Amino acid sequence: MELTRNFTLQELIKSDTAIRKGINNNPNAEQIEKLKTLCEKILQPVRDHFGRVKVTSGFRSEDLCLAIGSSRNSQHAKAEAADFECVGVDNAEVADWIKMNLETDQLILEFYTPGEPNSGWIHCSWIPEGRREQFLLAHRVEGKTKYKPIIGKAEVISIADLNTVSAEDLQVVNGIGEKLSERIVKYRNSIGGFLSEEQLKDVYGLSPEVIARINEKFQVINKPQVILQNINSITEAELAELPYFNPALARKIINHRTMNEGIRSFEELTKISGFPSDKIDRIKLYLSVQ
Repeated sequence: MELTRNFTLQELIKSDTAIRKGINNNPNAEQIEKLKTLCEKILQPVRDHFGRVKVTSGFRSEDLCLAIGSSRNSQHAKAEAADFECVGVDNAEVADWIKMNLETDQLILEFYTPGEPNSGWIHCSWIPEGRREQFLLAHRVEGKTKYKPIIGKAEVISIADLNTVSAEDLQVVNGIGEKLSERIVKYRNSIGGFLSEEQLKDVYGLSPEVIARINEKFQVINKPQVILQNINSITEAELAELPYFNPALARKIINHRTMNEGIRSFEELTKISGFPSDKIDRIKLYLSVQ
């Protein structure tokens, strides 16, 4: 069934999860009309301007929402929203064009990484009345999804790489002065670069509130090349060189490994005297238990 000249109903209801689990993902007549309007107001204009549009998620029945852990009250379930990308076009560019040229209810640039045009995707919804006209950037902070209001394209591309910013750059964050900014850069250099934003927790003097503000402007984009080391094969000298370890702790761990014929879990490591259990999530960036 054709919704507009470049979009079919099949494109808007296709779901690999629904097919795999035998879930009925067919909309009713009212929902089909909403999908048609969504195509007319959002998807077709984007297609006309940028070329091919790849819809990654459109309509979701209530059963499908439950199967993927989504809300049954989501706009996908109401046939009011779609997730999509434009093949070969930077998602930030597409989002900015939509904001400037189309009427929308909610527009979210999801998990976009500056400098990586194919990263993330666009979520866009349309309703006939009471449109919120929200323009948001979704990103993860400490494993949780956070939403930041976006005002204009400049804000979209303003998130810089935490591994390349200077101490002076960091001082644009409220709560970061000369000393703290230099401390962040010094710590970053000492560990060979950040693998995760969570490592900001290890910089002395940074409060959770300031870290949250840092993550609004700076994220780990280009990670250093780090080989995950097996705790059961790493040498004492190699372990002592890793972030969060020192020669004395490395010796204790290797002695424990020898006496117990190996280490079987991270929980076992936390029982060793002096092991920084509160940093276990960051230690897992460098060590594995195999």
